[in-house]
Amino acid sequence: MSGSPPTRTARARGLLATCALLCLCVRPAGGLDPNKAITQYIQASWTSETGLPQNSVHAAAQTTDGFLWLGTEEGLARFDGRQFHIYDRHNTKGLASDYIQSLCASRDGSLWIGTDSGLSHFDPHTSVTGLHPDGTFVTLTAKDGLAGNSISALYEDPEGALWVGTEGGLSRVRAGRIESWTTARGLVANQVNALAEDATGALWIGTEGGTGAPRPRALHFLDYSARSSGKPGCCSCCRARFHVAQYPRSWPG
Repeated sequence: MSGSPPTRTARARGLLATCALLCLCVRPAGGLDPNKAITQYIQASWTSETGLPQNSVHAAAQTTDGFLWLGTEEGLARFDGRQFHIYDRHNTKGLASDYIQSLCASRDGSLWIGTDSGLSHFDPHTSVTGLHPDGTFVTLTAKDGLAGNSISALYEDPEGALWVGTEGGLSRVRAGRIESWTTARGLVANQVNALAEDATGALWIGTEGGTGAPRPRALHFLDYSARSSGKPGCCSCCRARFHVAQYPRSWPG
């Protein structure tokens, strides 16, 4: 999969990631001045010729130590402001795949890495003999309880739980335990493409579409797809339709 040529969507994602890179690198105290054009800021571009492992950048995240991480189709890149350090399956034990689809920087300083073959976790504060000297990479897959192995979206909530969007459903990793939801438990569709939390604490989940009956339990889902009669939804041309998952701040058990 990593050897396939980048698609138009991949190129678009790379462009968006470059924009995100600019926003992360330019950090004035109050954010970017809305009265200034982006051309008024210092800009720089990086490609495989200047250190990236590959030019299709699907994800970007900045960890608490200041490093910028970029996910490509041929490896994970850590940028320190001057040069890249590349992590791939040739030099890093525990990394699920070189095809990086999503990234999430955790509040504890670690990094979650969503690949096409599982969810990897990098902890820079832990060193284990036989693993990369900068820290430890470990991987979780469907065999460990994830809803699927192709990780398309990641989000860490205020309580520190990691929400994982996969091709097979939604999973939550919390305190070393994994719980998953699929259409059988109320999801509109199993293919989860996007995750975000709004100001009220509701988790929004972008899926491929379809309908599903909510199952009121500890977590239940409200369908906001275009097919859901009488409710606001995305236009029919949108690939990801959103519905909101309402969950309590305090989980039983």
